[in-house]
Amino acid sequence: MREFLFSRIGLLSKYSYYMSKNLSRHLIGLLSFWVLAGIIPVFTVAGLRGIELGFLPFMALLIVIVSSLRLAFFSIQNDKRIISMTFWIFVYIFLGLSPFLQLLSNHMPLEGSYMSATIITTFLIICNGLLFFEFGWWLGCNISTPVTDIMKYSMICRYINLKRTVLLSILAMVGITIIIWKLGGFESVFLSREEQLNILIEFSKGESQAKLQILSTLLRVPIFIALFLLSTIWLHERKQSKNYGHFNIWKKILLFVIVVINLLINNPVSSPRYWFGTIILSFIFLALPWRSKYSFSFLMTAIMLLFLFVFPFADLFRSTTNIDKLALQVSSNISNPLVNKSDYDSFQQIINTTEYVEDHGIAFGKQMLGTLMFWVPRNLWSSKPTPSGVVVAEYKGYEYTNLSMPLWGEAYMDGGLLGVILIFVTYGFFTSVIENIYIKNYSSGPNFLNTFVPVYAAYQLFMLRGTLMSAFAYFMPIVIFMFIATKRENWNNIRNNYEIYQDK
Repeated sequence: MREFLFSRIGLLSKYSYYMSKNLSRHLIGLLSFWVLAGIIPVFTVAGLRGIELGFLPFMALLIVIVSSLRLAFFSIQNDKRIISMTFWIFVYIFLGLSPFLQLLSNHMPLEGSYMSATIITTFLIICNGLLFFEFGWWLGCNISTPVTDIMKYSMICRYINLKRTVLLSILAMVGITIIIWKLGGFESVFLSREEQLNILIEFSKGESQAKLQILSTLLRVPIFIALFLLSTIWLHERKQSKNYGHFNIWKKILLFVIVVINLLINNPVSSPRYWFGTIILSFIFLALPWRSKYSFSFLMTAIMLLFLFVFPFADLFRSTTNIDKLALQVSSNISNPLVNKSDYDSFQQIINTTEYVEDHGIAFGKQMLGTLMFWVPRNLWSSKPTPSGVVVAEYKGYEYTNLSMPLWGEAYMDGGLLGVILIFVTYGFFTSVIENIYIKNYSSGPNFLNTFVPVYAAYQLFMLRGTLMSAFAYFMPIVIFMFIATKRENWNNIRNNYEIYQDK
């Protein structure tokens, strides 16, 4: 009887602990929802000078609520769904909160006035994309296909090869030295982005956009990938009792040198915001321990604050490094950038795309073909498509045409609503598959999976904002250099070396 009572007391204490743990997680999710769907919208609306209530702002508010619910749900789960996190953060800020404020204030970042029917069509495009993204995401979670198995074993079995990574590091340093010497010396490193771009254009002699892009890529991407791969190996060695790859003192010295070079080359002064942001977020996703029940909520809040308070003013060094000439008008009113700055033109660019398709029809995949064939020079392909953001900007008659084009606009321009459905079902499916593989295996050692997912989760924000042609062209070299520095290993050997990380 005594043993029975003690056993029941033990079960009751375990049940109470389980309930209290889950209750706190649900409270975190509820708090996340009220902050995202309630406090932030109210706080930003309070900063507007005048508002015009109506049906259209309400539709934008619905997107805010849906994305808030999704992020709150992930906060409760607290799984390391960093790709889903950045996807829904983008939706919340760029397709929900900023359109909500823009419609309330009856003001948008770019010139133009629109009919209500066109704006409603735009909301239909966005909502269709979100709905079918969720459907594809559900398929990826519940349906196993040969494609998912191939993705799983190819990403897990491909491990970072230390010799290849060291070789990549050395070649990257040699390449950077040559490029900097050709650009005019060390002082070119800290020029503003426009000044450095002009030097690159002059160096490439204006022959082609492809050559300019290759130079820019070789200057920044290999040295970042070398740093990221070396850091991945080092971090995994610290977590394990076994030494993977014998990361000795010479490798640590190399890591230190690569860190210094990255600080010089990929600095926030001369680097584009999307690239510098990708680097910072990639390392946060890689190094942040996922042990606390607050991990997802903490990281989500930090990224949200970065995009609300830091991102609008991260381009201060675009045209000059002279502090006296910088327009440091960082307003305490968070609503102003969300309404007025072209950084938040995503919603308006989808509206512009809606008008463009009404006048010119869909492109039947022409833009997507141009994205996939970005590496072909225009002197070999005279009819190569122009980036979608530029096409729409020229159609609207804007003087500045290097504008964004969200994935929703890209899909609609290429295939109408059917194109939106196909693109987002596919995107949701692969997001879910890759993420599920990552959650089960992110402690399985320094493999391709554990380098690709953190970098893509960070870069995805630029991929979604677009234009897709430019974003894809800069992302493919990242994947290629990662692939070069990794090596396929036998699955059985991997399971023997990392028994404690086998799938359960």
